[in-house]
Amino acid sequence: MDNHYRARHKTIIAVESYRRYTLLIPFPHHLTQIELELMLLNAWLPDPINWTEKTGAETKAVIDPACESIDATDFNVQGIRNTGLSLSGHVADALQWLRDVLEQEGVNQLFDELGYLLGRHINQQFKRVKTKARGKQRFYPVERLSKMG
Repeated sequence: MDNHYRARHKTIIAVESYRRYTLLIPFPHHLTQIELELMLLNAWLPDPINWTEKTGAETKAVIDPACESIDATDFNVQGIRNTGLSLSGHVADALQWLRDVLEQEGVNQLFDELGYLLGRHINQQFKRVKTKARGKQRFYPVERLSKMG
């Protein structure tokens, strides 16, 4: 995404479809597929682990072996373009958050720490999605990611 109209600097906005977990990653230059996959994997893990520890949802005795298991996992990353209106709405919301924060901070480019903090803020906001039973469900993305892996 362009950080603003005709921007040189871009930001990757990745939203996990079921959990609506959002990542904002500065995109400094063209990345290879492997670099992009590593960047995404490294960005997904810290927040749910920190949230799980902070809230006491799991003990350190459970979290540490889980982290070791994750480290040993050979991930097969697949990018799928989901053009569903609900997910597109979440991406558009994240883009608006991004542009507002860049303007407030008086910067043209997202840096790692600001991207992490903004993503963390977005993931701690309630999200609403329609369910198959035609109802609506509210949840925190970071909590849903932590509970469901």
